[in-house]
Amino acid sequence: VRGRQIFEYDSDGEALNFKNRNVILFLDRPANDEFPKYKLLSYEIVNAYVFKRLYITISSRKGHSTILKYDVSYLTKRELSDLKLSLSKVIKANTENNKRQQMQQP
Repeated sequence: VRGRQIFEYDSDGEALNFKNRNVILFLDRPANDEFPKYKLLSYEIVNAYVFKRLYITISSRKGHSTILKYDVSYLTKRELSDLKLSLSKVIKANTENNKRQQMQQP
């Protein structure tokens, strides 16, 4: 049993919610993160031979960025493509909103 087997993702509403935990509760500390959609900057899925990992880059205070890591090795191809589609939609909406805000500024 490698990594965290359970990955949950929720993009309903104004926030993104990521949960990543192990089947056996005492083996590993669960990762739970929730943040507003507008903070999502980018994502990358690294597909190594033995595991798959999701890297999420979010904006933090004072213009810095933070990288969050999740194990997605146990997701099916369909679940992985749905995750990519959902995250891409959020990033596209964020870039469109940023462009609109920049155009409105004098």
